[in-house]
Amino acid sequence: MFSLFAQYIQSGVNFFQVGPTAIQITSSEKTKVLSHSVLLNDVYYASEIEDVCPVDDNQFILTLSNESGTLTFAHNDCDNIVQVIMHIRSRWELSQPVSTFTYCK
Repeated sequence: MFSLFAQYIQSGVNFFQVGPTAIQITSSEKTKVLSHSVLLNDVYYASEIEDVCPVDDNQFILTLSNESGTLTFAHNDCDNIVQVIMHIRSRWELSQPVSTFTYCK
């Protein structure tokens, strides 16, 4: 498991974990939900990751299939984070069955 703190450009610092099949993003700032202060925790499975690409040496963009936009993060170790996320995505793709069509006469 790969753990770090990354700066989510729109909302502040988040705890970012990359596991063998998913990434987990936990906010460090509490948010009001139904009049309770809570830490938001999102888990995105490898199948939900559409793209991850570096913007520059310190930023990367994460595109997810179930999100309306992209998520932009900043971290000093951006290249390693992008490589690890790409690795779990490619492992997931390789684990999927190859669909073959059979033609019957």
